[in-house]
Amino acid sequence: MDKKAQIQELISLGKTEEALELLEQLTSDAILLQSRYNVAKRHYSMGVIDFSEWSRTQAQIRYAALEMMNATKISAPAFKNLFAINDRPEIYLAYNIKDGNYARQIKQYLETKGISFVDHTILHAGQSLSDFVINKALKSEFILVLVSENSLKGGWTDLENHLDVFSNSLIQRNVIPLALDNAYTNQIFLKEEMSKLEEQLDIIDTPSRKKHISDEYLNKKASLTVRFNNLPKIVQRLRNVLVIDIYGGQFELGMEKVLQTIKRTTERIASAAT
Repeated sequence: MDKKAQIQELISLGKTEEALELLEQLTSDAILLQSRYNVAKRHYSMGVIDFSEWSRTQAQIRYAALEMMNATKISAPAFKNLFAINDRPEIYLAYNIKDGNYARQIKQYLETKGISFVDHTILHAGQSLSDFVINKALKSEFILVLVSENSLKGGWTDLENHLDVFSNSLIQRNVIPLALDNAYTNQIFLKEEMSKLEEQLDIIDTPSRKKHISDEYLNKKASLTVRFNNLPKIVQRLRNVLVIDIYGGQFELGMEKVLQTIKRTTERIASAAT
């Protein structure tokens, strides 16, 4: 196994420190990432930053390490020339119906960059994302998941049995999360949403409701329970990887990062297959 493959494997396993040590053998620029890692590690051990911030910093460093490893002196061509027509990857959008305007904007942007096929998948409240991830992302296709207050409230359910698969897809970059707002990093939003779900569970479990157990009652309780159990886990997964922001004037920059991520991931998959 060559050094690049070893670095990729270490990063996929979350062994950031070991990956940086190996990366330094390829480029002296890795010293800067090592310095940032060591400072953050020290701050975490001293209690200056909390676990969420420490996890986010590690994810950002891992992503930067992959970019550094794959960097070349040849300037990248326009995206429309990055893939042969028959080799262009299939890109899917997973989003909450309330974020449809963003989805259309992303579709139009990709089409101007030579990506002619984008499949829209609308995630409604209570709809499973896990099957979608397994059927698409694990076949080396790409999913752009739009992360927002809307999707976290209603379109990310039924992941409790596939969180490991979902996390691995995020790390491998088959699933690329795009933030439409800062809800997933907003601790106040998470606390308020968890309180609302808890209140709804308390209401549905009142003695008067329990007297009339029906399919509707059982389905509603199951849905609320899944959302209550999953929301903190999903938010934590997102905080542990590099989510690309496309809000607040960052749309163009964010989408360029998406295109380059797809290019690098496609090349990595092709290289592993040969």
